[in-house]
Amino acid sequence: MLITMAGVRGSGKTCYLYATYNAMMDGINSLFFNPTDHFEMLDLQDRWDSMIEHKEFPPGTSESKEYTFTAILAGKVLNQFTWYDYKGALLQENGSSEYREFESRCRNSDCVVFAIPADLLKAKLNNESKYLNGEVNVSKDFRIYQARIAALRDEKRSMPIVINVTKGDLLSGEEMKKAVEEILKPQFTTLFGPEGGEALICRTSIQKTLPNGSRDFTPRNVHHPIIFPFYLKLKKLGTTSDLILLREMLKGSLYFNNGKQVW
Repeated sequence: MLITMAGVRGSGKTCYLYATYNAMMDGINSLFFNPTDHFEMLDLQDRWDSMIEHKEFPPGTSESKEYTFTAILAGKVLNQFTWYDYKGALLQENGSSEYREFESRCRNSDCVVFAIPADLLKAKLNNESKYLNGEVNVSKDFRIYQARIAALRDEKRSMPIVINVTKGDLLSGEEMKKAVEEILKPQFTTLFGPEGGEALICRTSIQKTLPNGSRDFTPRNVHHPIIFPFYLKLKKLGTTSDLILLREMLKGSLYFNNGKQVW
């Protein structure tokens, strides 16, 4: 299974990968993600350990790279999936050959996950023109997501698409609800209209800020974007114990099919 995460610079894609590796090697309930390559495993572990040791986020990815994992549920192999971690500035580049390769990969993926950072949504809720310490244009970044989601849905109506609200600790529960109703659903009409196909809205985070201002790196819900296409694949086969397990693990996320909320 080919899963691609798309997001603008600073959306947290790479840190999400490191946190997901850490959380899913320990497992959530009976679900585990195991890196198939020994050296990739060591690389991911080193990068996560560095985050924990220095209590800070690493710089953005400068080179694109693939990681392959085996998904294991209740002791059984579900499938392998390949995760593509690409350099953060790719969506802001104009017509590079690497961008064209990325675009082709999106079209050929089994699922595309759009990492929309919570600080971008928060800035839109507050009618702010800049975010990321006032350095980045809100409207410009948001329109990148609008354009890419609309183009992808138009080209592949059968592909599951996930909106993963990264840095989810920056939004309160009420703010998240407002972001869904006032921003995501009305401004991504091709995704939540009558021909929107299958889509998931989830909120993930990899840290929380402690009372003393320090960071506690604790991944939350990082498995949701990845297991959604597995859930849909099993769903086509009918109700099984594995399907029920995955549905339980997706609690809290919103699943839409052609504009109608399923759960």
